[in-house]
Amino acid sequence: MNRLIPAFLISLLLVTTPGCLWLIAGAAAGAGGAAYHMGKLRETVNKPVPTVQAAARKAMKDLKLPATRDVGDQLTAELKSEFSDGNGVWISIKSLTEKSSQLTIRVGLAGDPGRSRLILDDIKKHL
Repeated sequence: MNRLIPAFLISLLLVTTPGCLWLIAGAAAGAGGAAYHMGKLRETVNKPVPTVQAAARKAMKDLKLPATRDVGDQLTAELKSEFSDGNGVWISIKSLTEKSSQLTIRVGLAGDPGRSRLILDDIKKHL
């Protein structure tokens, strides 16, 4: 009986906080690893915002995602597009330091981890 209580509590925790599981999994990947949480894929990259924005533009071109919004400066950038099935793509880049940025990708209203990862991998290919 005593062994069932911890297993039950862990199961209850996993069922009630499914989004946090992705965050824990991402954190376990180590520093610099991508973390998926609440429909958004986030990763810290060791490049300034303008460099990441240029890489995101190239990735969107590779994936044939036409930019509907592409604005940025030295501290922040935002790109938007849409897949042919109507799911929106939002890419946000924020400066953390002079040489690093936080990249956030969201696909669709609820999020799509597979497509978000595809976009991230393509952006990283251009960094």
